[in-house]
Amino acid sequence: MKLHLLYIGDAWLSNSSLELLAVCTSFEKAVELAVEHSKKHNSRLWESDIRELQINKQTYGLDNNYMISFAITDTLDI
Repeated sequence: MKLHLLYIGDAWLSNSSLELLAVCTSFEKAVELAVEHSKKHNSRLWESDIRELQINKQTYGLDNNYMISFAITDTLDI
């Protein structure tokens, strides 16, 4: 199973700043939750930011950027 991990981090998305916001079963849900989170925290994403998130799996140029990563579960890596 592929899980999508939604993170928020600083302007550079440095590893030490990343905070896991949600574990999602679809990429689309992760994008939706990023938009919802940005609205709740008064930092709405522009359409261009949402496109960047959809295409490049992260936003750019914001004080707090979003990143979507994934993890494969229930498999053996041999």
